[in-house]
Amino acid sequence: SSDVCSSDLTATSAALTDAAIAQLQKQPKDGRFFLWVHYLDPHADYLKHDDAPQFGKAHHATFIASEPLGLDKETTLAFRLEQQNNEWAKHTIGRFRLLATTSTNGGVSFAPTVRVNATPGDARVGGEQPPRVVLVPGAGATPAIVVVWTTKGEKGTRLLSAKSTDGGRTFGRSQLVGGSEAAGNRGWESVAVTGDGRVLALWLDHRNTASAMPAMMHQHDAAGGASKAAPAPAAASAPKPDPVEKAQLSQLFIGVVGDKSAAKAVAAGVCYCCKTSLAANGSDVFATWRHVFPGNQRDIAFAASHDGGRTFDPIVRVSEDKWQF
Repeated sequence: SSDVCSSDLTATSAALTDAAIAQLQKQPKDGRFFLWVHYLDPHADYLKHDDAPQFGKAHHATFIASEPLGLDKETTLAFRLEQQNNEWAKHTIGRFRLLATTSTNGGVSFAPTVRVNATPGDARVGGEQPPRVVLVPGAGATPAIVVVWTTKGEKGTRLLSAKSTDGGRTFGRSQLVGGSEAAGNRGWESVAVTGDGRVLALWLDHRNTASAMPAMMHQHDAAGGASKAAPAPAAASAPKPDPVEKAQLSQLFIGVVGDKSAAKAVAAGVCYCCKTSLAANGSDVFATWRHVFPGNQRDIAFAASHDGGRTFDPIVRVSEDKWQF
């Protein structure tokens, strides 16, 4: 009913789950029905559950990647974000160290945690921009583990990566993702592995905004990475900037982890504070993001590559939601 859990404002609401289970128990066993359980804002903090693994006492978020290694074996990687001062600030990009732990029995048990990033506190991550992880198949039975995350550089936000070739027992030194060291902010990255084992990173990039607006302060805000403009008096008669024209300064970039060559722009005119998604199948690579179309309509866009991400077909508009702000 509409008053169920009306005062419960947590994102993973135990009360809402119990209410949903109770509703299921009322349904006839032999009939068909549709149940929609709507949990609250997914950007909020999540609760710890007694029946879920706990990786230490610090507040943490967990991200899982798994790769089948045979009929009865699976490698599962769980990530823990541990904030340096052991405090958790909602909706804020924090300074974290990244810890990883692996399981080879589908998550029944996990190995001791190991540190991923070489410099404690350099990972600037959060619920909106978590670290991304992929498993890279190799000649042996154990895949390589590659992690990508955001950090702050001298000129703006950068992307770093680290790799484990021993099943997550140790990680190599952190390396810059080539092409991500330009001025301005970047983030909302996603990663995928091509058929030849290359790890691609896709991200939103504000280098053109940085060059066009030198007075802008390049720092993450509480929403997770949007640039903050330096305060300045606005002229009363000055026209408001056209949002579509302004969006052209925001770009979608793709690069190869471990390759120092410059990254390539896939598209311009992207909605900067929305997540990306990347998938690969052999040499086919598929990218999605929120694009700013004419009329300031911000809808989901798609582009495909058939040469491992080196070139992309023209942008395809996926949705016609015509969202504006």
